[in-house]
Amino acid sequence: MENKVTPRFRFPSYVNLKRHLGEYDALVELNELAVRSLLHRIKGEPQKLLKDESEQHQIRVDHNEQLTDESFAARRTQFYVLSVYQQAEQFFYDLVNDLPQGDRWKKASGSIARGNDEAELDWIIRITKKELPDAIDEKEDSDFFDDVSVFTYFRLVRNAFMHEGKETRQLKNYRDKLQQRHNDLVVRPAAAPKNARARPFVVPNAYDKLQFSDFILFTRVVKSVAARLCGALKPELDVLLKHRFSQERHYGLRKFLTNDTRFASACKTRLTIDYNLTAEEISYSIPVVKLLISAASTR
Repeated sequence: MENKVTPRFRFPSYVNLKRHLGEYDALVELNELAVRSLLHRIKGEPQKLLKDESEQHQIRVDHNEQLTDESFAARRTQFYVLSVYQQAEQFFYDLVNDLPQGDRWKKASGSIARGNDEAELDWIIRITKKELPDAIDEKEDSDFFDDVSVFTYFRLVRNAFMHEGKETRQLKNYRDKLQQRHNDLVVRPAAAPKNARARPFVVPNAYDKLQFSDFILFTRVVKSVAARLCGALKPELDVLLKHRFSQERHYGLRKFLTNDTRFASACKTRLTIDYNLTAEEISYSIPVVKLLISAASTR
């Protein structure tokens, strides 16, 4: 069947990413509400009131002076960014495993192989542009590459947090680059390309001035980049089905092989949840999946 790339297509790795980010977003939002509520309550007499809160909840606070420091908000956000980046890294790893060509990519040598210091997202984009030159275009996909540049900034934030504990020159220079891009799009729109992004290009705050809004921005960028990669890397349907269902992992479908109605229903559910295929694609896929699972069951 001829491949029809649709914006809605996704891989199972994207489903997992959205679920995990959703769970983490809720935790961060609750944490942020609790911190802001505490800061508001102890505003009058911070030392005394914080001590009372600490005793009431039996949680010792050793560095309470940070609660009134501007850097506290930035420090919290740095922790938030670190966790979101870990989710993004897991997505990139899972995405490659979801691809029919994933094993070949991981074992590749030469120009296709991932460089020692190459970020995984940069490697995925580079190899995609090399093998699927029409899938991602820097001029046509300016929104995507703007998101990638913001993602890269937060990757540098993560690196600075892990290794230096402060803003690095590389991080500052990269933010200057983002600010220049913002100027080209907003301050000097005449200098911007004709296909400038439809939504505003937001420049993240500096390392020591990060805010909760930066966490929101990073989460949105991660999901946007992930969704675009799924669309760009969508394989031909027959190739995808063979990769997924010719192996031993059949997610409960095999037990319905003798019941066409239940098999069709279970298969439709699985294809919708994992890949968000169109109705036409699902109708085509069901008998193909059944043949693949039947053949695998006889081995």
